[in-house]
Amino acid sequence: MIKVEDRILKESIEKFTEIGYTALNLDDLCRDLGISKKTLYDHYPSKKELFQKCAQSLFDEMRAESNAVLEKMVENNEFHFFEQLGNMYSVINKHHKKLKPKFIEDLKKHAHSVWDCRIEFENEKREYFEKIWKLGLKEGMIKPSINKNIYYMMYFGILHTIMRPDILADLSISSTQALEQIYEILMSGILTDDGIKDFKEKTK
Repeated sequence: MIKVEDRILKESIEKFTEIGYTALNLDDLCRDLGISKKTLYDHYPSKKELFQKCAQSLFDEMRAESNAVLEKMVENNEFHFFEQLGNMYSVINKHHKKLKPKFIEDLKKHAHSVWDCRIEFENEKREYFEKIWKLGLKEGMIKPSINKNIYYMMYFGILHTIMRPDILADLSISSTQALEQIYEILMSGILTDDGIKDFKEKTK
């Protein structure tokens, strides 16, 4: 049987990531959980402490899962560049969907220590990306002239811009479809063979 504390945490994480810190009403939360406000405060004395615990728990879970998958990838010589890059995109996208812009803003305001953990998490992702990039260069899949830092910033900049519920709704596509399009464009571009030939001719 799930402990009351764990039930509170699970439900609160869903609500904080969905509607944000300000919009979450503790009376509504208690009603949905079927507990009294006293029970809630016995476990989490304030809304801010509840949010901080939720944010930390969410990042710990994401970090552990991401690192486990990414470490296995970079240590396994059987994986090739495109497999590794595709797997990294899938893991990052899965977690990115939980980190909506409003939730990120709430982290900055109400959970400074967790915000610092997010920065560390971003740095760890960058390290794995660079390992995979080196593999791509070694296998001859990436042009040596491409700046990896620009590529990295392009990819995550696009994620932050497009992988939002309101943007996806306007585009009438799912997050999976959007990710596939992003992946295809960044890997192969938008030009056909004829388009590439014409582009090279006109940019000589």
